[in-house]
Amino acid sequence: MEAAGRCGVSIGQIPLFASNKDNLKAKPFLKWAGGKTHLLPVLRQCVPNTFCRYFEPFLGGGALFFDLCPSPAVLSDSNEELVQCYEVVRDKPEELIQHLADFGVSEREFYRVRATAPETLSDIARAARFIYLNKICYNGL
Repeated sequence: MEAAGRCGVSIGQIPLFASNKDNLKAKPFLKWAGGKTHLLPVLRQCVPNTFCRYFEPFLGGGALFFDLCPSPAVLSDSNEELVQCYEVVRDKPEELIQHLADFGVSEREFYRVRATAPETLSDIARAARFIYLNKICYNGL
């Protein structure tokens, strides 16, 4: 006999966490001018059924890359700080999360962080600054 949870629903009827791994795709973590998220239905139709390697020369927020989850993939962008941010997300996510947790959410904090010269920061602190400024965006993108 299954134990009844809140609202009389049997605990065995509803999974606590999603278990379908097909639905566990990464999504873009940055907002990006010219982002392609809204174009994904059209872009998917333009991608060949098979290819040997995925090349993304204008990564930005990476909407198509995250949607396709191709392997192998070569990602690039002319924005050096963006590329470095993706490298930190890939290589040191725990340390990055710790740095992001130190930021406050206020206009004053935003302008303080923005005034910090990125070249004076470690790779992790620079990536955290980049993500923070991108997410908070006082006065626009």
